[in-house]
Amino acid sequence: MYSRLSKGNILPGQAMNIKSISDSLKSSLYINAMDKTMFDEALPREASRQLFKRYVHDVELENHSYCNRVCWFCPNSFIDRRSTNKFMTDAVFDKILRNLAEIDYEQKLEWSGYAEHFADLSFLDRLMEAKTRLPKASLIVFTNGDYLDEDVVGRVISMGVRMHVDIYPPEGDEFNEEKIEAALNKFRKRTRLTVQKKDGVVTGWGDYEILDKQNRNISSLKIGKYTKENIYTRGGAMDIPKRSTYQRYATCLKPVFHMNVNFDGKGVLCCHTRTDFHSDAIIADLNDDDEDMFTFFAKLGPARKHLLSAGAKCGVCATCDDGDGAPGGILARTDLGVMVTKQLKRLAGRS
Repeated sequence: MYSRLSKGNILPGQAMNIKSISDSLKSSLYINAMDKTMFDEALPREASRQLFKRYVHDVELENHSYCNRVCWFCPNSFIDRRSTNKFMTDAVFDKILRNLAEIDYEQKLEWSGYAEHFADLSFLDRLMEAKTRLPKASLIVFTNGDYLDEDVVGRVISMGVRMHVDIYPPEGDEFNEEKIEAALNKFRKRTRLTVQKKDGVVTGWGDYEILDKQNRNISSLKIGKYTKENIYTRGGAMDIPKRSTYQRYATCLKPVFHMNVNFDGKGVLCCHTRTDFHSDAIIADLNDDDEDMFTFFAKLGPARKHLLSAGAKCGVCATCDDGDGAPGGILARTDLGVMVTKQLKRLAGRS
């Protein structure tokens, strides 16, 4: 599993620099300019389809359930994803591709979640099917790299699919430079790829770039240097200090632009939640004939309303410090904020 690091949020009482203020104002205008139908779960399918096409730029899937690792910073350390491997059905996968093809989808289609997708190479067939049916989409696979070799990498590259590889040194040695270099060399030897550190980057997302034999940047790689302070609570699943000390106030845009379907065909609130732990975060079931990606998007309406409004967040969102959702407080979606934004748009001649 590829675990994104925390970016933090702007909370009451925290200092804000000029860039933070500018970013918050931009986000505020974006949030308050949204049509109120975005919050209506009874939205007709066609209207939802149009809003989906306008707003969604990242669809995340799990091809199957299996992950070979039980990393301490992931709920897979206590939720079984190893004893069996359950696959997303062909019917659900076909429905997702068919829906995305309806709107000529040209944004991100990524395989991430809590699975290691290259553990079963039949996954490559689905990658090719997605590439064929959604030629404009950007296909991305998040992977721990354990199953990558020269042959698999060659097939993935030939499809134009990008990989985000997370290399994990032995537990307890995440910051040991010798162990990190040993893990990198093992990956280089197995894949025959060139891995080099990006200029000026020391820690965090995108530590390294992966180059093919023609010296082209084809993927990114980072070292999993995780601590209890920089990992997420994963919807309250992880028993770490911030689960009892942190309260989210910042808004969150994930249910606006990001759609997540687990291996079992169920649509969940966001990438932090999972159907085998967060039953209250299940929004839709694409196994049902009456459900698809557009009805799923409409059903996210109440969650969007809660997460874009001012005030403390609750449920699986209460302890999440994923930084994708600024601003908060008076800059969140409020009646006043909506009114001010409408006036600004009128003054700019965009009403």
